[in-house]
Amino acid sequence: MARSRPNQAGKHGSQKVAQLHGTLAAVRCLRCEREYASTQYLEEAGINCECGGFLRPSVVLFGEGLPPFDFERAEEWTEEADLFIVLGSSLLVSPANLFPQRAKQRGARLVIVNRDTTPLDERADLLIQNEPIGSILQRTEKYLNA
Repeated sequence: MARSRPNQAGKHGSQKVAQLHGTLAAVRCLRCEREYASTQYLEEAGINCECGGFLRPSVVLFGEGLPPFDFERAEEWTEEADLFIVLGSSLLVSPANLFPQRAKQRGARLVIVNRDTTPLDERADLLIQNEPIGSILQRTEKYLNA
């Protein structure tokens, strides 16, 4: 089932965003899977869906599967990527850690921006450590808009 997702990264120019770990911008029903804006929690009956099911944040917790729609988009975009940028990931958790590896194998350039080392640091074309991601994105946006 195709679902549209809010583009949280859009403010930095991203056009294609697959939210593999979900979003706190939405809540979903555990029974019928209907999604609501997260502001639903602030309403009087905010924890219950119209179907009577319980609402919870639309995030993926450990042990849960990744959202199929977003996972498929990530696979597709990984195959098409010329540049793959990793922001703030340890690259230790599968299957999400396989995307940058696959992109690199297909010839994409790999940029890793992370506070700590990752298993893919040696394969990165550009490695940025110990700098806040927000400042990197702001500088990149200024450069691209100059």
